[in-house]
Amino acid sequence: MALHIEPNTVYSLKEIERGMGVVKVITLRRWIADGRLKAAKMGRSWVVLGQDLLDCIREQRYREQMKND
Repeated sequence: MALHIEPNTVYSLKEIERGMGVVKVITLRRWIADGRLKAAKMGRSWVVLGQDLLDCIREQRYREQMKND
């Protein structure tokens, strides 16, 4: 199932993992720690604003493109 990312919607890491199907929660946590993905801690869970997820994906695509050029 593909995740349709709404910029103003808040997603849990589990929702992102299930929706994208290729990224694991542990990878998302690493991206948060590295500063690649903006997130907020809500209790014991991390949440991500859709726009921040879109920005992270866009940046990752750019990095891959620059690596391949």
